[in-house]
Amino acid sequence: MSLPASISQHVRIVSLTQGRERNAAMARSAKSKFHCSIQSFVVATLIAAIAGGLLLYGIEATEGEPTNTALADFLAKDQWRTPLLILQALSLGIAAFCGHLASVRGFEKVWIKNRLLAEEGRLDLQRAALEIGHENSPEDFVHASDAFKDFVNSQLSYLEKAQEKSDALSGWLAVWGAIIAGASALAAAIGGLDNKTVLILIALLGVCTPALVVALRSFSDASAAKERTKLHAHTWHELNKIRGEMTAFDDAITAHDLDVALAYVENVFDVLRADHKGFAAVRGDFARNRGANGDP
Repeated sequence: MSLPASISQHVRIVSLTQGRERNAAMARSAKSKFHCSIQSFVVATLIAAIAGGLLLYGIEATEGEPTNTALADFLAKDQWRTPLLILQALSLGIAAFCGHLASVRGFEKVWIKNRLLAEEGRLDLQRAALEIGHENSPEDFVHASDAFKDFVNSQLSYLEKAQEKSDALSGWLAVWGAIIAGASALAAAIGGLDNKTVLILIALLGVCTPALVVALRSFSDASAAKERTKLHAHTWHELNKIRGEMTAFDDAITAHDLDVALAYVENVFDVLRADHKGFAAVRGDFARNRGANGDP
């Protein structure tokens, strides 16, 4: 529900809205840059790994190893060695640059910091609307309370969708992580095969596995997504429980009692703040674990 102009155009609301939008824009920009730099790092590392695998296979063929594959004969030609070396060097350089950029510029920290500020700004707007509505008139107080109830419902809806999204992401990452781990083990056990075509495919997969493990960040993404699912589920449960006590809030609005209304509002805010802080903690632990593993 939109607020009446007597509230939405109040100088305090305008100022809070501008501040929140500024923080939200900074969070979106930093998040985009963070994901772009990490994805570029992963893709560049993957390309470098593939180029290295092809290069090594071609060198092996030129050193007299018997081969019965067209791929090995093709890669053994000198004309392909230099391009593959250049591709590998360029890819490694890009990967190093993107990893350094993500680390030095601190995109993830900027993203989380400004997201928390934007979320706090959202709460400040709800409180300010009720305070201004109370000052203006009983009618405006009711409008502000209706907007607050819509806000609570929208938060519950968001938390439901966030649970589904995080749970799906966790499952997808876990499956792919298991596939990669299994393929890596298979590559180590299959060395006795004589089929060169199978061997080169497995060898390439083995070379690519480190890059793909970087993409999955050793199952850290899956673990973080699972933690977010638990966090949002807990927040939804607590917020839904408080929504069931909305009668006290409605009675306070009818009685034009701002203090009682704000006491209920603060209970809602406490639950949401715990979710925001929990999200930041999950991201912080995730980032520290990545750094310990040598990832950007």
